[in-house]
Amino acid sequence: MRVSGAGGPKENGGERQPAPAQSDPKYREIVDIDVGLKVTHSPSPAKAKRDRRAGTEHVWIFETSVEPTGEPVTVTEFGAIAWADGQWVFSNFTGDPFTAQDFAEWYSCPDAKVEPGKKFTGPKNWGGGDGLRPGKALLYFVGVTASGKKVKGEAVIEQSAEMER
Repeated sequence: MRVSGAGGPKENGGERQPAPAQSDPKYREIVDIDVGLKVTHSPSPAKAKRDRRAGTEHVWIFETSVEPTGEPVTVTEFGAIAWADGQWVFSNFTGDPFTAQDFAEWYSCPDAKVEPGKKFTGPKNWGGGDGLRPGKALLYFVGVTASGKKVKGEAVIEQSAEMER
């Protein structure tokens, strides 16, 4: 599932999406950036595991892949925005966006430069929560093209209320 960057409420999985003015500042910041990256998650929906890595009862582990839709893009920041209480809320465990250096290391992407024809994958992304209930998070990536244009990529990861077997 993809979340549109257009202003105004959107239907998404049966839930009404808030207008950007009603959401988290990070969501409002990225909503109108043009798309220049394709982001995919696998599996989606992700099933829960019992794991205390997040300091919570359950963890949903998945991989995320990023590739350019056109010219090369150097990723400058990325993060997660969770759907909570009817709105998108910035939810990186650090409290800050992840950096280009983080992207280069976690996605095995030298200099955080995403080249056409190549897909870079973070194999162990995760979200945590107490209680076995469905959820979702929007993972976003912001970067600069070779021609200097600011672009983004985003995709929602669905978190299932089922345990992985």
